[in-house]
Amino acid sequence: MAATTRHSAVWRGLVRLLDAVTVVYFLTHIPITLAVDGQAIAADVGVSHPRVVRELVSWYAATYHDVLMSPLGRPPWFKAIVWVEVLGQLPFFAVALYAWLYRREWVRVPAIVYGAHVATTLVPILGHFMGAAIPTAKLQLLLAFYAPYLLVPLWLVARSWIGVGVDSAGRTIMFERNLDDAGGSGGGAAGAAAAKAKRQ
Repeated sequence: MAATTRHSAVWRGLVRLLDAVTVVYFLTHIPITLAVDGQAIAADVGVSHPRVVRELVSWYAATYHDVLMSPLGRPPWFKAIVWVEVLGQLPFFAVALYAWLYRREWVRVPAIVYGAHVATTLVPILGHFMGAAIPTAKLQLLLAFYAPYLLVPLWLVARSWIGVGVDSAGRTIMFERNLDDAGGSGGGAAGAAAAKAKRQ
């Protein structure tokens, strides 16, 4: 069986470090979507969050001048983004958590699609903040709050596109353990089948 090709040790070390960040990102995004972002569309479907949660979001919006999460804000274009988050991204968070924890290679293309989509939605959101009459200090904090939701998706695109190496068939491999399997499962069809089984 031909040898696999590995990317640089520095890149693979960065991937290992930020994969932990990725897992935390997906894990925390589930309650954030349900309890915080979902409030932007809850009233439209007759859903009411617990009072303490509503008050917490209202306090945050007023304190940090998040004009999109304010009950008086929430323009239609922002609600459309939240609808996609709730209906499309929320199920993906659970799927992605499973894929990252169990090193499933099939998550590569969905992760690229997700990352590109979310990074794109942050452009009008951040642009809206920068064009609003928000005090500089509050704006800086607000941009810092939203920055992970731009940077992590961009990282997911790069990390999923490049992977950690290439197997003997020229396929990009997402997770290093699977690259080890591809290179060390033994030669011939039996080895290839064993590596494929571990990646599924």
